[in-house]
Amino acid sequence: MFVQDELYVLLYANSSWYLFIRLYHMFCQRLRDIRRIADARQRESSGTFESSCEQIVVLVSRNNVVN
Repeated sequence: MFVQDELYVLLYANSSWYLFIRLYHMFCQRLRDIRRIADARQRESSGTFESSCEQIVVLVSRNNVVN
């Protein structure tokens, strides 16, 4: 039985399409990396996500108070 290790697609396009696809791929990789880092930091933090959001809202509301 033949098992294919990698899936690939052959695409014929000009350099503009190649550049677009390459930049889009880099963008998605960076978003994935940022999400992994954010998830790791969230797990390390002692508070929950909701409590940190509440703290942000309190700080923003304090800064917007007009005397």
